[in-house]
Amino acid sequence: MHGESGDAETPTWRLLTQCGGTQCTVTEPLSGDVDTIDLANTPLRQGAPTAIGEKHGITLVWETSNHTGADLASLGAWLDDSSFAILNEGQTGDEGTVEVWYGIARGERLVGDAALTWDIPAGGDGSGASLDVAFGDIKNIDRGTAHTVETVRFENVAVGPDGTFGTGQSGTCIQGGFYGPGHTEATGIFEQFDIVGTFGATRQ
Repeated sequence: MHGESGDAETPTWRLLTQCGGTQCTVTEPLSGDVDTIDLANTPLRQGAPTAIGEKHGITLVWETSNHTGADLASLGAWLDDSSFAILNEGQTGDEGTVEVWYGIARGERLVGDAALTWDIPAGGDGSGASLDVAFGDIKNIDRGTAHTVETVRFENVAVGPDGTFGTGQSGTCIQGGFYGPGHTEATGIFEQFDIVGTFGATRQ
């Protein structure tokens, strides 16, 4: 989670999150302070979704909503057994405007192609499996122009027996998993070159 405000003491900040089920644990990396968000009890007033485009059977959707006075906008997709999205949250109060980005690059809405190549050793038990991930053709949705970063890559990412994968720390990292019967879908989050994003893919 990345945030910024008009407050001179904390103009920008970053929080680390770990989610499971309907709860997310939020950690402030410098102080170590921990908070918990219960997604099941988070009231949202949904707006009308707008389809941005479709590729490889995945339809990207832009949707707005409202939560306790904060305006939210998400960009992502629902798959058969998983989903992925980036979220922008903005709220204006007596102390000014606060913006929080959950997977977005410097306030820009970006899209691109995700290619995941999963190498499973001959043993077939999943041990030693690795993943190469490449994000290419990255463009700014609103301007229709190419982003300054053309390609983001992660190589030899370890895949666990349960289909989850991940590597790296804040700044350069990727985390995700395979879902559905036969692991036909993959979703996750990544960060590199000041791009914080989310991705979804189906087996081709």
